[in-house]
Amino acid sequence: MNIVDMYTIMKNMNLKNPQDIEKVLYNNKCYPSICIPKINCSVKKNDIFEVIEKYHLGKINKIDLIKVGSYQKGFIHIKWNNETRSQSIRKLILTNNTFKVIYDYTNGWYWKCSASISEKNLPKIY
Repeated sequence: MNIVDMYTIMKNMNLKNPQDIEKVLYNNKCYPSICIPKINCSVKKNDIFEVIEKYHLGKINKIDLIKVGSYQKGFIHIKWNNETRSQSIRKLILTNNTFKVIYDYTNGWYWKCSASISEKNLPKIY
């Protein structure tokens, strides 16, 4: 992890000490949640569950959908597993990057996903 990534994660997690990053991530397997900022209103929670489950990122605890104008915003609360792909995506979104989840291979439709980082959901430092 480079210094810029480390600084970004520390800022997002409100940490003061770089050594706390790994400890906090290890002790807080449910952080961060995944945000899908724009989803068609016809998409249901079960549709999202089926798509995300195929990527084996971890156990999906809950999915929240919030109507925003003519579309909806999705929040996937997940307990991240320890597989390399999951941890890579987790660190990717913690550094303010995004990743794409393809939900329709035939037409090439995808959701652009990022970290859902809110003050109330910040991990605890043990």
